[in-house]
Amino acid sequence: LKGIIVAAALRQMNRKFSPLEQLVWENSMATAMCATQIAKRLKKGYVEEIFLLGLLHSLGQIVLLSRPEASKDYQTVMSKIKNEQLSYAEAEQRVFGFAHPLIGALVAKKWNFSPETCQVILHYRDPVGSAKPELPIDEKSAVVQLADLFAHGAKIGSPEGYPDPTPHLKSLALYVGFPEQGLDVTIAEIIEGTRKQFESERQVYE
Repeated sequence: LKGIIVAAALRQMNRKFSPLEQLVWENSMATAMCATQIAKRLKKGYVEEIFLLGLLHSLGQIVLLSRPEASKDYQTVMSKIKNEQLSYAEAEQRVFGFAHPLIGALVAKKWNFSPETCQVILHYRDPVGSAKPELPIDEKSAVVQLADLFAHGAKIGSPEGYPDPTPHLKSLALYVGFPEQGLDVTIAEIIEGTRKQFESERQVYE
């Protein structure tokens, strides 16, 4: 219920989405759906919570695009993605000097979300540096990152030129706990499952 309420609140921030805002919104929803699917497959106890974390991972982008000045500059971000095959965060860092995870975490803190939620938003893009997560927050951040990659793998919320997530999917999937045996099949199933779920449920959030 909390996830649905937050989704509705975020959607009301701008009733008439531009094509770019629609891309970001679709990626938010697909990531939330996929994060839930990952948590269920791994039999984690945070299935409901991870939907909210997946939904909020791009909160900073939604906030940036709601500001006329930043929204105008974001066209430069999109040009860098197209021409240099950068991710949203990489292109934002080059244009603004910061990226959406920082903005999202600050806004989430302002809205009185839990410290853990703010930390996941802030760190979901961080590279993993060990064989497996050492803390629960590390695991949740990695699940959100993996879900975002799956969403882009399903071509949901991906602008022209967005980098192929495939090279990073396997290592991150192993990190969060997927078995290596049959992993290629699992990855293909999750991408297809995300695509189908998004298409069947997207009208609920539009």
